[in-house]
Amino acid sequence: MERHRLYHAVRVLVEELAVPGGLVLVLDDMHWVDQASVELLTYFLGHPPQAPVLLVLAYRPRQVSVRLAAALTEAIRDLLAERVELGPLTIEEAGELLRSSIRRTQRQALYEASGGNPFSPLPEGATW
Repeated sequence: MERHRLYHAVRVLVEELAVPGGLVLVLDDMHWVDQASVELLTYFLGHPPQAPVLLVLAYRPRQVSVRLAAALTEAIRDLLAERVELGPLTIEEAGELLRSSIRRTQRQALYEASGGNPFSPLPEGATW
């Protein structure tokens, strides 16, 4: 019961922050979130704020918790959420994130090793 009151209080706070112009709440790396945060997000998805709030969750689908994935799937089914899948960066986009001092061959090797994911670890022994 205490958690429900806490979740409700957080929802009321979000609703108040959203008035009058709306609120965008961006939460990244949701695949690393703890169980208490999953419970709060599940509550939000089941009891959406009654205010102009856009909740953006970024996560790796294969690593997100089963409970959060189920809640998101239900929200999508109920037309309360929309899934936007982001693919890997193109070689040009990845190149924009790299220092200009990196040679073209190094850029190509780094891109191939990362698969277009800017947060992939460097190959063993690489010192870009």
